[in-house]
Amino acid sequence: METLLVVDDQSVIRQCIVELLKTSSQSHSILEATNGKQALKYCQQDYPSVVITDIFMPDMDGLELIQQLQQQSIAPHIVVLMDAYLNLIQKKHYCELCLLMGAKSVLDKEKMATHLLPLVESLLKEKSQKYHHSDSKIS
Repeated sequence: METLLVVDDQSVIRQCIVELLKTSSQSHSILEATNGKQALKYCQQDYPSVVITDIFMPDMDGLELIQQLQQQSIAPHIVVLMDAYLNLIQKKHYCELCLLMGAKSVLDKEKMATHLLPLVESLLKEKSQKYHHSDSKIS
């Protein structure tokens, strides 16, 4: 069972993501955090396979969370959710920045209903294949 971490300061959005992830054919342990500081603690203790995070949050935003995870060599797959109110130029800027900092994917929140679950499952499959490939080299 893989552990997933959902990070968003808006409880309605967070709950929507959690409910969406629960529809997966695979069972996952799902943790929730309201900001980057809380998420970082979960990552240090529980080592989630995938972190799904908002960008703009109080205390520690998603960009700082990505930076902290990279600096501490904690390596979950990171999916950043982009807010709908950003204009195209802002979205492009934040998308490029997130990917440059180490996020695996950036997704508009308005597209998460159809795209998030397949994306998470794809990232978990990628992680699993990478893990099994590493094991076969060791033998």
